[in-house]
Amino acid sequence: MHDCKLIAIDMDGTLLGSDYAISETNQRWLLAAREEGIEFTIATGRLFKGIVETYARKLAIGAPIITINGSAVWSAEGELIESHSFTQDDVQYLYDLACETGISFWAHMLDEVVDKESFRDLIAQRLWNKFVFLDQDLHAVDRLWEHLSLRGGFEVTSTSRHNIEVNPPGVSKASGLAVACARLCIAPDQVVAIGDSLNDLPMFRFAGRAIAMDNASDEVKSEADFVTDSHDRDGVAVAIQRLLGRSE
Repeated sequence: MHDCKLIAIDMDGTLLGSDYAISETNQRWLLAAREEGIEFTIATGRLFKGIVETYARKLAIGAPIITINGSAVWSAEGELIESHSFTQDDVQYLYDLACETGISFWAHMLDEVVDKESFRDLIAQRLWNKFVFLDQDLHAVDRLWEHLSLRGGFEVTSTSRHNIEVNPPGVSKASGLAVACARLCIAPDQVVAIGDSLNDLPMFRFAGRAIAMDNASDEVKSEADFVTDSHDRDGVAVAIQRLLGRSE
């Protein structure tokens, strides 16, 4: 993979193990990629503040970091490069829909996640970047997904069968990755994307090469160029070894 300049890596279910930590093996091979001239970055649904910022600094990431499914792109130093939020009408629609259906939800601002108990008092006062629905009733989740798809005007995805993640239109990990590529002056085909969930598919389609985790769904695996090991078996490290043509 001599033409690879950037590896974009999802966090939950990919770079993080079930213990929500990045293993020493994954860290070692990320640094090995950097020694070969390949930078890496994080592309996640999480906020920058917290574990993302902690690991960005620990790993000395220099490339832009994609958070909130592309709604915010940051420098590793915590400078906001670009952000996207819902219109007031759209966020009111999503809130009303949650109330009508009785489905649980929370919403993301740039630096905070707000649950339904606090959301009503803040809805008109803040800018909102992502809205997440969650329900244990899969039929309810499927009906809501269909409703949102028919309505249009949103970027709709998920990270599990029980949730639906909604971003402003046109916003995804791919749109965030496009910002990173522009800043780094590299082409999409010089990017490798690694992930496990539906919210990773836009960057799979954007990147020159896509790698799915073994713990990914069949739908995600079907769009990957190859499947690596699971997130609890250092799948990111295994993928990098294959990219570099090396082994442990």
